[in-house]
Amino acid sequence: MAVGLANVPASKLTKSYWNTFYCSTILQKKGDSLTGKYCKNRWCLVCCRIRSAQLIKQYAPVLQSWPEKHLVTLTVPNCSGDDLAATVKQMKAGFDTIRRSWAMQHRRKQRAAPLVALRKLEATHNPDRDDYHPHFHLVVPDLASANELRVAWLSQFPSAQWKGQDVRPANAGAAHELFKYFTKLVTTQSKERFIRLAPLNVIFEAIAGQCTFQKFNIPTTKEVASDEEADALAEELNIDAVFEWVQAQADWVDKESGEMLTNYKPTPQFKKFVETKIVYNSPQKKPMNSD
Repeated sequence: MAVGLANVPASKLTKSYWNTFYCSTILQKKGDSLTGKYCKNRWCLVCCRIRSAQLIKQYAPVLQSWPEKHLVTLTVPNCSGDDLAATVKQMKAGFDTIRRSWAMQHRRKQRAAPLVALRKLEATHNPDRDDYHPHFHLVVPDLASANELRVAWLSQFPSAQWKGQDVRPANAGAAHELFKYFTKLVTTQSKERFIRLAPLNVIFEAIAGQCTFQKFNIPTTKEVASDEEADALAEELNIDAVFEWVQAQADWVDKESGEMLTNYKPTPQFKKFVETKIVYNSPQKKPMNSD
């Protein structure tokens, strides 16, 4: 059965979750443009799409200038939810040790360049074992840097396995994956798809206040308007219509005219998913020695 608010324990992020609940509930229309207020939380699908588009616009010229760019995945052994925040902290510290070492070698003219990379932190939940998989995805300019980074990572984390550290050429699609969500909201177990709120809350709390996307030694220019500039522009516009989200109609509705903004009609399958597959509890672990 779908989760009810009364059944969900309080989280230190409860206020932020409610901000996301009200994200973009009011849209103002001026000509062909729509403006709204956004929660800017990293789990919000609307805000993530906006942030992804901004990052792609900002860093696409950099990635296009790297003809031999490679995608690197760096992992550590899975951990429990209680250890997730500490594990992420250790991963960042280990990576920073590598970055500082390369910078020092560059200053001493022992290497041609410091670490040049775009890095994203991700964390996913394994529903079968009920543990968590934090990892880094990076795009680096060339294969040599990718291979050297993998070796350096394993020197920092000897318990990590070589096969868990992936290096492959980064095409445009792979590079753009770097700018998407830092965790998957939907998980699959026994061929069924669920949104499990408890594991997601564990991930969100563990990552709270931390940067999930970082650049290293990449000069860039800001090519998108700041949030403050966008808000100021919206206030100057003469508004043609105001649309408010109505959950029962699954659409934004102009309260004066009754006009729907999108005329979207959820499919029966999607309605069933929302009503039955959003659950709070974590799945039960499978026995380690089960047949």
